[in-house]
Amino acid sequence: MLINNGHAKDMKQVFKRYLVAGKPGYVAGQWAEMQQALDWIATAGGISVIAHPARYRLTATKMRMMIEAFKKAGGQGIEVISGSHSTDESQHIARLARKYKLLASRGSDFHDPAIAYINMKTLPALPKDLAPVWEVWQ
Repeated sequence: MLINNGHAKDMKQVFKRYLVAGKPGYVAGQWAEMQQALDWIATAGGISVIAHPARYRLTATKMRMMIEAFKKAGGQGIEVISGSHSTDESQHIARLARKYKLLASRGSDFHDPAIAYINMKTLPALPKDLAPVWEVWQ
């Protein structure tokens, strides 16, 4: 609506002008506790995966703490290859997947055909020594 009425030229501008903290359309989100979110995923028959972990810009200590809490709560996988990860970041996350014995996933970060994203066909394959999440999903 904001784009269609000329208040913003694209979705990036909508978020920047209206939907971030301190802007008129911002509404603070309420996050579920990790255990509750993982329980919802399991109940629905899904496999819990930490999505695009490099985007969180956590210190090594905070990343370790997050992964350990995730594993303790029943978390199963981590997105190793992502449209938003650099090669170095993907290699680092692959090492974390190995260390914590997490399943591996890959994703393009696709949200909408009108928004630029990485095509899945152009993403690198997962390292062969990592177990892909889709091999255990029923």
